[in-house]
Formats: sequence, structure tokens, C-alpha cells
Amino acid sequence: MLRVAIVLLTGLFVSGCGVACTLIGCNNSVSFQLGTAAQNFGLNEPVLVKACAGTQCAEETVTLSSDGSSSTGPALRLVSGTLVFDFNTPVSGAVTVSLELRKNGNVVFTSSRDGVTFSNLQPNGPGCAPVCQQATLTL
Repeated sequence: MLRVAIVLLTGLFVSGCGVACTLIGCNNSVSFQLGTAAQNFGLNEPVLVKACAGTQCAEETVTLSSDGSSSTGPALRLVSGTLVFDFNTPVSGAVTVSLELRKNGNVVFTSSRDGVTFSNLQPNGPGCAPVCQQATLTL
């Protein structure tokens, strides 16, 4: 009985001092709350979107469909007036975050913010991976 208790206690310490981690995932991301800039996404009108967080950028075409969904790429998604840019590598310190929208080759919207800091998010609790960085900007 004592051996079983020692084995169980050892297992708790090995697995993080008794911390039970769930498997919720998350992405490093910046969310752009578009406000009036959302009007640039007309139905079935492709918009070339370039979003950057520090030196990490993505450029993808986003098209809003009549059913309210949007076709997006792997790094950018449009959800209810918010454009979310997912990026791979965590940023260090305050960075410049920018967004540019183009339609038919013309810039229709641009915004840039210096000194943006990201919050760390641990969806599975302290001591559990992953740790993701997220920021939200209202445009």
C-alpha cells in the first residue's frame, strides 16, 4: 500500500507537481477590430490583406460571401468584423503592428500602430503549454 502511494505521488511530481493540463490550443495572433474599415469587404469582392506584427507578415486575399462566411488563407481570417492574423514566432517587447487593405490594386485602408505589447495567454492554466501571445487593436 505504501509503495502504491509513493508511485502515485512520484507520478504527480513528474507530471508538474500535480498540475493537470488540458489540451486546449492557441495561436499567437493580433485581432483587428475593423470598425468602419469593415465596409471595404463587400460581398464577393476580393480584398488583398497585408497584416504585420513586428517583422512577421502575411498577405492573403479575403472574400466575403453572401452567407456571411469568408474565404481566407492560413494566416488571416475575417470573423464578424474582426480580422485575425495568426503568426508563428512570439514577438519580443513592443512592436509595430500594421494592416493594409487593397481592392483592384488600390490601397483602400491602412493603419499602423507603434509600441503594441502582446499579452501572454495560457488556455490550459499556469505551468501548462502552450503559451500564446495575443493583442487586439480597435481601428
